Amino acid sequence: MWMKASMAKAKTDEEVAEVLQVTVRIIENIRKLFIMGGFEVALYGKPCQRTYDIKMDGDAQAHLIALSAVSLLKGYSRWSLRLLSEKIVELRYVDSLSHVMVRRVLKNELKPWKSHCWVISPKQNSAFVAAKEQVLDA
Repeated sequence: MWMKASMAKAKTDEEVAEVLQVTVRIIENIRKLFIMGGFEVALYGKPCQRTYDIKMDGDAQAHLIALSAVSLLKGYSRWSLRLLSEKIVELRYVDSLSHVMVRRVLKNELKPWKSHCWVISPKQNSAFVAAKEQVLDA
């Protein structure tokens, strides 16, 4: 049997928290977000007001990735994020660059297991390659 919303008995915060298996404090915080910002803010949170300027274009990112793959300076056994950021600035690909941005670029770009590749026999011709590329585009 369905009841009209106006006839339904209001639930306490404790009852709602028990049904949802959360704390009463979470229920109170969601109510506050709803009152202060509306439904979208209560559901998704406040939108980010901060904007970030992109310091690295694709060319600078490619140079960073290539630099990380080559041999290192004397006295170092491997690249650190800070060394890479300093070297990219020294080579004038960007004006300034934090080690955090270097980490983000390398984390997002160096995932070879996510790329689709074809191993093509030397016996095959260009028609074979074109057919394989059409499969990837579909």
